[in-house]
Amino acid sequence: MSARFTTTPLHLMLIAATVIVAGSVARLYDTERMVVWHDEVFSLLRSFGFEAEHVRAQVFAGQDLQPSDLLAYQRPDPALGLRDTLASLMTHPEHSPLYFLAARLATPAFSSPLTGMRGTAALLGLLLVPAIFWLGRELFEDSKAAWIAAALAACSPMHLLYAQEARQYALWTVLAAAASASLLRALRKGNWRNWALYTCLVAVGLYSHLLFGLVLAAHAAYLVLCARCYHQHLLARFRGWGASIAAAALLFSPWIAVLLTQTHRVEQVTAWMERPVPVERLLDSWGTSLVRTFADFPTAGPLLLLGLLPLAWALWHFCARAPWTARLFLCLLFLAFASAVLVPDLIQGGSRSLHPRYLLPAFVAVELAVAYVLATGWEASSRATRFALRSALFLLLGVGIWSSGLILRADTWWSKNFSARNREVAELVNS
Repeated sequence: MSARFTTTPLHLMLIAATVIVAGSVARLYDTERMVVWHDEVFSLLRSFGFEAEHVRAQVFAGQDLQPSDLLAYQRPDPALGLRDTLASLMTHPEHSPLYFLAARLATPAFSSPLTGMRGTAALLGLLLVPAIFWLGRELFEDSKAAWIAAALAACSPMHLLYAQEARQYALWTVLAAAASASLLRALRKGNWRNWALYTCLVAVGLYSHLLFGLVLAAHAAYLVLCARCYHQHLLARFRGWGASIAAAALLFSPWIAVLLTQTHRVEQVTAWMERPVPVERLLDSWGTSLVRTFADFPTAGPLLLLGLLPLAWALWHFCARAPWTARLFLCLLFLAFASAVLVPDLIQGGSRSLHPRYLLPAFVAVELAVAYVLATGWEASSRATRFALRSALFLLLGVGIWSSGLILRADTWWSKNFSARNREVAELVNS
């Protein structure tokens, strides 16, 4: 593996490292400035062990309330411990509990509960850069792609937004990338230590988000379709993977039991996803989200979709030129989420596709594909190709950093959904 590092020019490593440091600092910058949106309120409530019915009875009792009456539910109550946190989380088993428990434990180390919740997500989000770097190394022969992918992830406005949100999405994305890299390493090495690492990452990934199961579906499809690569040790590879999945499922079985006993509850709280949305709005949302992985300007509007043209060219070039195992792996990872999120929306109706937080591992696959294309042009024989692709890299890094700068100066953003204008509403009411 060390030989791969020697192929990366020092100046490219320095550029990537500079962007990575800047992106890491951005994730930790002033995490309290943005409005607290609907889902984050529930993160605070459940992490601190409040029961929804109790809160509802207190808040909607028909009495006048002071701000302190509401804010009391956004900070820890000494009378409520981890057992209460777990009990509260079990009332919403559609959300795996790992992030919320970690945030509850970490909150005392921060200046305020909100900083603790968002800071936990931000610190976990820092691990995305090394995770994507590792996955890039395992996928591609040339480590230039790994460095470029890490830099793109570091300055991605999409990853920045979810790294500063009091939810589990940053953790889930990290584990999806790390588990994928671990699988490829285990298939390549074939020893028990690597399979044990994969087992641990899968189990932790399932405890981070139930949609981690789609990552496992992509892994299973890759193993089957790529079986001829491991023909000499095929049975050992299948045994290793099967044993890892079985062990991870056993470790996750306590939460599976919670899900089975509360199936009706899961169906009830996820019913909102079934509301019908026009097809053109779904497709627009997917296109906009793909572009926002690299650039996010609030005033650009439909102009964002113009970014789909160069992105489509890059993905076509990747599918035509990349090693077939890398193509297969990233395509399966992307298609696993497209088939589970977009296709049901298009066929049966639904609004899952309007929420890019459910698609973050698919966007990681797109980032890696783009990184490979940019890496191939870094030292291309054609001067024009070198100039074009190096310029494209600097442009992507530049717009990513610029987008992140806009986000860091804002007090709200599209990711806050229907709560995005809460501050304006509050100012109007207070006036």
